[in-house]
Amino acid sequence: MRLPGKLFVSYVVLVGVSALTLVVASDRALRRQLLRDATEQITRETMYLARAVGPLRGVALDSLVHQLGRETRHRLTVINRSGTVIADSDFPSDELSALENHASRPEFRVALAGGTGTDVRHSVSTGRWEIKVAMPLPDGAGAVRVSTPLPQVDAVVSDAQQAVLLGGLLALGVGVLLALGFSRAVTRPLAHLRDAAQAIARGERPTIDARGRDEVGDLARALRGLEENLRGRMGELERERFETAALVSSMVEGVIALNATGRVTTMNPAARRLLRLPLDAAPPAALELFRQPLAHEAVADALGGLERSGL
Repeated sequence: MRLPGKLFVSYVVLVGVSALTLVVASDRALRRQLLRDATEQITRETMYLARAVGPLRGVALDSLVHQLGRETRHRLTVINRSGTVIADSDFPSDELSALENHASRPEFRVALAGGTGTDVRHSVSTGRWEIKVAMPLPDGAGAVRVSTPLPQVDAVVSDAQQAVLLGGLLALGVGVLLALGFSRAVTRPLAHLRDAAQAIARGERPTIDARGRDEVGDLARALRGLEENLRGRMGELERERFETAALVSSMVEGVIALNATGRVTTMNPAARRLLRLPLDAAPPAALELFRQPLAHEAVADALGGLERSGL
């Protein structure tokens, strides 16, 4: 993958992970806050219910509990000291005898002891998850409880999650556009510098824009300085080569230069005259120039890095 693609994918992944983290974090934070707010609200309703029930019993109590249950849309339960349910907004009076004894329920256990009990659990009676708050009756003859189903909280959290997710998708879309623009803005000058470096490698003289004041501009200026120094050095080497070639050509002694494989690379006119070779003829291999064995040995020693004289 090329650099623009890497930068683009990196930023998209970063924005996507950030949006996902925001959704998860908001879910937990919002759920805790809603549970806390719901518990506080139910606590106030439970306090009001305890005062409203007071000494009521029988049909009056059952009517009050069902009326308040319809108005608040919460489950209201009243038990006596023994834990028997004597009124419940989700059940008619003739079905209360089928309900389990509630004295052992965590919130009622605290309420019967004189405190305020709270709990979040799956209700055996209704078959749903509920937040439950219980308080004792003013006369100590039992306790009351208000329950609200968790799906109500889940619905609010779900709506909030959808809003956050929509915002995250919008942020992801904006992030994609920004990442695309940023990756192009970063990689375009780098691509120009790459092209300039390749041109230098080919021996060409590129145009380098070094006006930037950032790190890319510093790199462009360094590359331009390198190109200028390299061009100057190559010019010096070219001049030295011409000077050396002119000096060798003007020598009266015969000069022959070989490469590492024994191929003749340089032969001045004096050497051609001594060996009776035409000035425009291609020189043969070094071993073909000399017939004497000692000359062959001298050439082999020279190619092997040894110095030989006095043939």
